[in-house]
Amino acid sequence: LCSNNSRCIPGGEKNPEMEYFCLCSQGYMGSRCENLETKIEFHFSKTISIPQTIFIHFVYIPPTPNSLSKLPPPDPTQITMISKLKFHESSTVVYYGGAFHLIFVEFHQQYYLALLQHNFTSAMNVSTTIIPEHRCLSIKDLFADHIQTLPRWHRAKKYYIPCQKYSNLTCFYDSDYFMCLCDIDRYPNCFKFDYRSAHNCLGYNYCENDGHCFQDNSTCPT
Repeated sequence: LCSNNSRCIPGGEKNPEMEYFCLCSQGYMGSRCENLETKIEFHFSKTISIPQTIFIHFVYIPPTPNSLSKLPPPDPTQITMISKLKFHESSTVVYYGGAFHLIFVEFHQQYYLALLQHNFTSAMNVSTTIIPEHRCLSIKDLFADHIQTLPRWHRAKKYYIPCQKYSNLTCFYDSDYFMCLCDIDRYPNCFKFDYRSAHNCLGYNYCENDGHCFQDNSTCPT
């Protein structure tokens, strides 16, 4: 009943409504493990200090309502995964079953744009390299103090400056709310980015001895 070398688990007394469920092999998903997940392989440039752990932020941009709609545009959906790199390894592989347009990799308190696709393609194999040129700079590195202290929406009016001033800048962020990409015309394309979702654990810290709690999914964390 379960496909692709997956395990069939009886429902048992705890799940009387389910005769069985499938425990999928790595890289597969679906009620019978019949669908492929997207395989993403992350490599790191030799000029980057290899981290032991990375946070992988998948961002899905919902379609914009048509011009006749009175509804505001929906916020992006963000899911975060954690991946550990073994000693002496310079790459890691993850599998992801959701839709996404952007991938940001976070480590050493820095963000890198790892992948951008305008149209989501499911069940594909992706290989990407994290390079210094794709690091997203903080507004603290780009703006003077008097601009940083402006209210959020007043700061946002200045976001066109770094894209036009720094021709090699790929992305930048305001950790209070926004992540911004510089488009080919050197204008900022900004969206809401949750910088605390991976570190919130639904408001509870289950870790002892000053440990930090991390969650991989804001709705149904594991």
